[in-house]
Amino acid sequence: EVTKVNYNGFDGMKKEKAKPSEATIVPEDEGLEKCSKIVKFQETQIKKLKEKIAGLPPTKKNKPDINAAKDSLELLTLDGNYRVALSYVRKLEEEDRDARRMAKEKADEETLVAGGLPVKAKKGDPVAALPKKAAKPGEAKTA
Repeated sequence: EVTKVNYNGFDGMKKEKAKPSEATIVPEDEGLEKCSKIVKFQETQIKKLKEKIAGLPPTKKNKPDINAAKDSLELLTLDGNYRVALSYVRKLEEEDRDARRMAKEKADEETLVAGGLPVKAKKGDPVAALPKKAAKPGEAKTA
């Protein structure tokens, strides 16, 4: 490596930023279960590194350890397989959420057409405030 010297000191000390690695998996072929397993594993490693960084006091002595941990954290987050698996899992979760929301909206629509939504009891409503049937002294509660 050639070290360039300028008036501000050594330019060779600067490191290049890490670039995202290429993905080696195809998430559609791997499936949701394997992708979510990859994401979980990677996120636990990321969490451990973040805890390690947070646990080290920012002293001059710990600076190399902190920088090394930050570099490995950056490499973990830029891993291609992790990023592809994460986007695939999130996309499927979003589609599932949308499908459930659409089904709920359709069911709500059908109940409106059928005769309206069931009325929920309000605080000031005297009918709703009435207690339910009290159990007789000889009966056991079945709740």
